[in-house]
Amino acid sequence: PKAGTSWIQEVVWLVNHDADIATSNAMPSSQRTFYIELRSSRAGDKLSKLDSAAVDSPRHIKWHHSSPLLPEQVVDEGKIVYLFRNPKDTVV
Repeated sequence: PKAGTSWIQEVVWLVNHDADIATSNAMPSSQRTFYIELRSSRAGDKLSKLDSAAVDSPRHIKWHHSSPLLPEQVVDEGKIVYLFRNPKDTVV
């Protein structure tokens, strides 16, 4: 079952980039949005990577947890799009 997180990720990116469909189609969303909870053997400390990355503003971070688990700076200075679905919509 899907909850809409990836769909919202794409919509937010397009809104923040003047509906740049060409770039959206040319570059995978995984390269345009930082997926902070994705683990890999090469991931290292994601928060440090995010801090030091030379990324265009605004940065897009995909996160599946509640905002109190985010770094305080992200909550205080960032803008958060919160997707909330009725769990009954995703139950099979």
